[in-house]
Amino acid sequence: MGLKTLPLLLMEKKLKQVHKCVLAGHSPVFTAMFKSSAMKEAIENKVEISDFTFDIVEKVMKICYNYNSVTDEPLDECFMLLKFADKYNITFLEDNLEVHLCDKIAVSTVSEIAKYAIADNVSKVRKKCIDFLVICLSKKEYVPEMSSLDKDFLDTVFTTFSCRKSQTL
Repeated sequence: MGLKTLPLLLMEKKLKQVHKCVLAGHSPVFTAMFKSSAMKEAIENKVEISDFTFDIVEKVMKICYNYNSVTDEPLDECFMLLKFADKYNITFLEDNLEVHLCDKIAVSTVSEIAKYAIADNVSKVRKKCIDFLVICLSKKEYVPEMSSLDKDFLDTVFTTFSCRKSQTL
């Protein structure tokens, strides 16, 4: 699995050359693909990724090559990058994206972030959204689109809010 061995990644009929050692170094899923003689990827010396766009795969590869952190990606892209990182178990990227998304939580973004976190089952981000919404409720601060959130999620928010110990009683 040396530096000179290059698998081809196929997304949207586009090809991208990447080093196996970079993929395997970040992902136990890719490591297993390349080491198992029974796996199609090891036999054909290529990996086909059809469930993510070329742009998402390319961004992940750039991050893996450079250990860059995610900075100003749109929220929907961050969650697509997170799905990729989750699927291929790229833990440093998952951790980086979760921190980044938690840092992006604000009154104007919490509902959108919560919807993605609920849909993609990103518990760390989901919990941070709950905490943020509880704070907003305690301040009686209006949160746009809060009423459009999942009923079970909102039940958790209101239960958490109502069970907080009062500072004044």
